[in-house]
Amino acid sequence: MSGRQRCARSAGIAEAVLAGEPLTAADSTHLAGCPACTRLAARVPSLESGIARAALALSIEGPIPAGVLDTGVVEAPIERPGAGSGLRVASLATVAAVAVAVTVIGLGMLRPPSVSPAPGVVDPVAEAARVVALLEAGGLTCADATLNKRLTPPLVGESCRAPAVTGVNRSAVIYTTATGETWVEGKVMVADRTNDAQVRPATDFLLDVAAAGIPESGQSITVRGYLGGWLDDRSRPRDQWVILGDRLIELEGSWAQGFVLRIGPP
Repeated sequence: MSGRQRCARSAGIAEAVLAGEPLTAADSTHLAGCPACTRLAARVPSLESGIARAALALSIEGPIPAGVLDTGVVEAPIERPGAGSGLRVASLATVAAVAVAVTVIGLGMLRPPSVSPAPGVVDPVAEAARVVALLEAGGLTCADATLNKRLTPPLVGESCRAPAVTGVNRSAVIYTTATGETWVEGKVMVADRTNDAQVRPATDFLLDVAAAGIPESGQSITVRGYLGGWLDDRSRPRDQWVILGDRLIELEGSWAQGFVLRIGPP
């Protein structure tokens, strides 16, 4: 018998995360203090990745059952040219129906695209200020800075640093391009990748940067799950990405060389 802790609220929270719905204040508070629900929410990316790989295999190996790829039912995985492995993830609105189909045909399906109305135009200045405020609330110190003097005009934004930890370098920048796109970048480097006292704060920092760069709570939880899985292996480099809604999340590097996390428009 499994000795893992169980929680009666896990199913409801997982369903909301899979459907791309914002968590209620009560659920968010519960999730923050419940290891069982946190563990289950973190497994959502693994389900999404498996579904995407299975759908891709289905399209390669033979005819796809009628109706599976109808508009509004499935969004196929796409590859981003010139980059590492990645997926575009839509919102799963009918988990039960997908589960039945997987059982019947032995293959996964991608989640149907979100039917939420298109978001309004976001003020890039307000968006950058929102991210900076969240990072500062988490203990970072941010200040105006010129990030690239070679550009015309020079690229300016906010440069943020986390409190000093021996053997760990943590920093972030937030900027808006000339075309009005807001980007968040977090960088970490550790002196010893086998030292948990260094790897843990570096990992937590990237997770906090991701949370600040993804405004929707359900998507933020999903992204944290992806990053947790990507950062878990300390032995090999990473060049991976995922698209959630209107955000690209990309991780490059290794624990030996340092990581760069980028969040911006796809």
